[in-house]
Amino acid sequence: MVGRWRVTGYLGSGSWGSVYLGETVEQAGIDGDPAEVALKFLPPSIGTPGRRALLAEVVDRERRFSASIEHPTLIRTLAVETAEARDAAVDGATVLVMERGVSNLRQLLHDGIDPGDGARILAEVCSALAFMHEAGWVHGDVKPGNVLMMADGGARLADFGVTTELDGTHAYAPRIGSSDYLPPEWWSEQVGDQGVALRPTADIWAFGILAHQVLAAGRHPFAGASPHARAMSAQAYAHTGEGLLLDERIAEPWRSLIKDCLAPDHARRSAFTARSLAERIGGADGFADPGSAAAPAAESMRRTVLIPAVTVAAALAVVAVVAAVLGLRSGSPDKSAASSPRTGTVSGATGSAGSSSNSTPGSGPALTPGELRADAAVPAQYRDVISRAAHACPTPEVTPAMVAAVLKVESDFNPRFSSPATDSYGIAGWTPRVFTAWAPKPGADFMNPEDAIMAAGQYLCWLDEEFIKRKVPGDLAALTVAAYDTSTKSVTQAQGVPPGAAEFTKSVLEYARQFGV
Repeated sequence: MVGRWRVTGYLGSGSWGSVYLGETVEQAGIDGDPAEVALKFLPPSIGTPGRRALLAEVVDRERRFSASIEHPTLIRTLAVETAEARDAAVDGATVLVMERGVSNLRQLLHDGIDPGDGARILAEVCSALAFMHEAGWVHGDVKPGNVLMMADGGARLADFGVTTELDGTHAYAPRIGSSDYLPPEWWSEQVGDQGVALRPTADIWAFGILAHQVLAAGRHPFAGASPHARAMSAQAYAHTGEGLLLDERIAEPWRSLIKDCLAPDHARRSAFTARSLAERIGGADGFADPGSAAAPAAESMRRTVLIPAVTVAAALAVVAVVAAVLGLRSGSPDKSAASSPRTGTVSGATGSAGSSSNSTPGSGPALTPGELRADAAVPAQYRDVISRAAHACPTPEVTPAMVAAVLKVESDFNPRFSSPATDSYGIAGWTPRVFTAWAPKPGADFMNPEDAIMAAGQYLCWLDEEFIKRKVPGDLAALTVAAYDTSTKSVTQAQGVPPGAAEFTKSVLEYARQFGV
């Protein structure tokens, strides 16, 4: 039992917890309670202090939103309970008791959706957003998985863990969300004490993505085989105007509406409110016939989107911008200087991050400078993720050897490293509030080595690119490492490595020379 609800079955799990079926116990029920509910269990042992704090914020946002407004197109959170159970993994869990859908739009897209049904569902979702925005709220995570299909065939918007109340033109939310549904400007927003700025136009953008998927058999309008790649394509589009892949079978007036929703910047998108879009959908006959693209195609949700032929110049422009935003940067949050184990004096450096001095003729293919040496003192279990983190960056300074050296100096490769005095934790010495800005995925944990290392690679990449743009004099690798220990501001003001970062920088670069070919 959870409050007045009995658990009757299992529905599924996600990064935050598990969802179960529940039924209202009749004798304890309250008028208006549905007979069946969904119970989302969020376990008390969800991880580090930072992640627990984020979870508490997510729960509080669900609670406040559900207590504030109600609408037929919004899933209600009926109660927030605390589980009492013999199982220690469940005892004390926070349980969100919600209205239950029979399916969600993501599953419907996978199975195939009738074009007419798709148009109706989009009208209902747009109506839900219009109501939310007019009531002063931004959803913040509009995507197919958060549109629930009800027993009567209706669609309802769900999952209000990122939903936040507007304060003037902006709201503020934790830096979580679904990367390939976030607008391009989201990645460059500053992260403040309240989180990252969120506007209604973020929901408009996400609705444009959603509408394209509904009307194009699940196809995303930006190229990429992963959410990360599609997010980069969207950022490239915002810079160049190239790369929006509207399915040619989507008919007018839907085509124009989707293009309006996907205007590349907030200013142009702000000309369209959710209410004005809902009125367009409801007021023109053409919206009832979205075209022929929304045909059942189970594999379409898994298919890699290919970029159509474009001019060589346009293609190169897109590639250049994708490279410039590869780190999915978030603005300029600075990583707090950490008091980490400085593991003794470094000696016996062999090779260098900028040369391949240890390769000899006839010894096989030469490794790229900066790759990890086979005999480098880097733990085997971290080598793959270190290489992936570095190779995600297009600039030559951020190499596997550099990433490994940062981890060595920060924590001596200790995934349980903890320094409460400096608020630094994990293998990469992350400050929790800063890690949130660079987390590689929703629900990522700075104490998880893979999450921490991937985030460190993204952060190093962004720092390197910042100093290229700012034309700060000096060795780029040294500037990047120094900023990792202090901040971009400190390095820029010093026009080089600040005195306080000199020891850290020297140690990292020496280890990079030891580790790299």
